[in-house]
Amino acid sequence: MEKHFHREYESLKQLLLGMARRVQDMLTNSIEALVNLDASKTALVEASEHDVNLSEIAIDSQCMKLIALYQPVGQDLRLLNIISKINNDLERVGDEAVNICERVNRLIANPKLEHGDILPQMQEIARNMLSKSIEALEKCDISFCDEVFKQEDVLDELNRRLTRDTIDQIKRRPEITELALDIISIGHRFERIGDMAVNISEDIIFFMTGEDARHPGDQKK
Repeated sequence: MEKHFHREYESLKQLLLGMARRVQDMLTNSIEALVNLDASKTALVEASEHDVNLSEIAIDSQCMKLIALYQPVGQDLRLLNIISKINNDLERVGDEAVNICERVNRLIANPKLEHGDILPQMQEIARNMLSKSIEALEKCDISFCDEVFKQEDVLDELNRRLTRDTIDQIKRRPEITELALDIISIGHRFERIGDMAVNISEDIIFFMTGEDARHPGDQKK
């Protein structure tokens, strides 16, 4: 029975990695849409959302099927729980890519705002964090998780700077308030994508080591 379970698990992992690659493509296309104000890229992201949602449902269903069929315990049960959590985080990344594109479509219609240099930094950090977390999953290598964690605070600080700078623009040019709020929202979406990459990395560490990587300082108190 153990052999059958692990064969089913490998199939499940490939489904998850396939979904991860689709979500990466959605993020890449949303960034290209933003950089180039390209409506064709936003259309690609929106068209991918349905497939990602179906993948999420299929992976969750397969997890429940394996639990019911094999009644796993210990590490095997932990593994399925973690796959389900990563599955959910990946779907949320896809949602954030769609949200970015919704705001990009408004910017395309009214390209009157200075983007500055902060948003380009944020988008590349978010993309890199997601890529490293997926690489950690694919290779079962927690060293990639460390690279994700190192970038979290940088991304958070950039988001705060973006908000401050954009509010300054609003004060100088009140007529661009609505568009400026879209820029702030896009920055927040990139920050949220970074958060999802951190979640995925923490789950991988928990599976590989049994250690909870969340709030390590608090756990020592």
